Amino acid sequence: MALLTALLGFGGEGCSNEAGSNPLHPAADAPGDTFVTPTIPSSPPETTPVAPSDSPSIPKSIQWIRDWAEALRTAEVENKPIMVNFYTDVCPACKKLDQYTFTDAAVIALVNERFIPVKSNAGKSSLYQEYGIGGVPTTVFTRPNGEEIGRIIGYYPAEIFRQGMEEAWNLWVGIHE
Repeated sequence: MALLTALLGFGGEGCSNEAGSNPLHPAADAPGDTFVTPTIPSSPPETTPVAPSDSPSIPKSIQWIRDWAEALRTAEVENKPIMVNFYTDVCPACKKLDQYTFTDAAVIALVNERFIPVKSNAGKSSLYQEYGIGGVPTTVFTRPNGEEIGRIIGYYPAEIFRQGMEEAWNLWVGIHE
């Protein structure tokens, strides 16, 4: 059972899934749904480039996990929430999220510090069914046991996506206390 189903919802670019449902309009009757409409700037997405570093301890990219069981074990051990990015290989908005948002230095730092990041191909994995993913990209935030905290539906520029991540983190902190 989800505590909150959406952190950011309507307005993000997305692709429909194989069933053809619209990712921008999730089921209105889903229990506990809360949607916040962000303001999307009309200018191209801005990213903070990752500065070159001689230190091998500073990741220059998100350290994605592709195995759900491994992610659950790691989240339990580290006591961190999980961030699952659902995508498909043929989704332009997913590629845009990877190219612009997930390469932003502030996003990379926040994800690697606070979350267990999982990348799940909705076209090749059944995990998307467990979370009722109606379209991609959808990023789901969960407790370490996999219980959903919230989600970001669609593509958003780095600054807006970070706001959603902060909301998810604040929800986790509130639940965890």
